[in-house]
Amino acid sequence: MVFAAQKLRLHPALHSPTVLIIVDRIDLDAQISATFHASDIPNLVKAESRSELETLLRQGTRKIIITTIFKFGEAEGVLNERQNIIALVDEAHRTQEGDLGLKMRAALPNAFLFGLTGTPINRRDHNTFYALAQTKTHAAI
Repeated sequence: MVFAAQKLRLHPALHSPTVLIIVDRIDLDAQISATFHASDIPNLVKAESRSELETLLRQGTRKIIITTIFKFGEAEGVLNERQNIIALVDEAHRTQEGDLGLKMRAALPNAFLFGLTGTPINRRDHNTFYALAQTKTHAAI
């Protein structure tokens, strides 16, 4: 994720995008933050609260933002309509078919969404493939 986020931030065709690194557990939040900081990545911020995440997105902050999916839980309406927002969602199989995934997609309606998982699920009550199909698909950058 570090490599992908940095490449996306530096790609000239993306016009200085916002790259969101979204995880679903506090321990992963700490782990990914430590990894990014150890890699000495510039333009990095960790959204510590829901209000901070909302402010960063509403202001159009063009950095790498690390956050948890839960911070979208109380988001109301659109937080940013820019098309150069890229969300890298870790463990997408756990978050994208429920309310949190819906809230995130409603808050960022034009964002490029990349779901990352090592655990695809294809069952009647949980289906990663169905959840991802409900997300807009975009051409490779």
